[in-house]
Amino acid sequence: MMSINNFSRKFALSLLHYTPDDMLINPKDSKLKQQDIAKNFARMEREMAAMETETKQLENIYGTNNLKLAVIIGHIKKLLSNYSVLNWLVDNNPDYLAQLKKIAAIDSLPLCEDEELR
Repeated sequence: MMSINNFSRKFALSLLHYTPDDMLINPKDSKLKQQDIAKNFARMEREMAAMETETKQLENIYGTNNLKLAVIIGHIKKLLSNYSVLNWLVDNNPDYLAQLKKIAAIDSLPLCEDEELR
């Protein structure tokens, strides 16, 4: 960037922020520095508040989904323990039987391994 004199606004502001006041030609520009810092703090506080709200929503959804999963797994295990239902599934829908066995084997929801909860 320096060789072609091409500076972005963010790069120039970061240079201004991290240059000590005694090295600046116009130290009054440090007022700009303080204003930008205040804006950044305000922005970060807003982002943190939004993130906290989103986290609480995800925790509530996770708890609800985990409860539903426990109830559903209980019903599926009860169905699979019924000999008549099991025979019917073997004869008519073996694919469903395989999927139901996989669901019945689930102990709990995984802990957010991927970030695609939205």
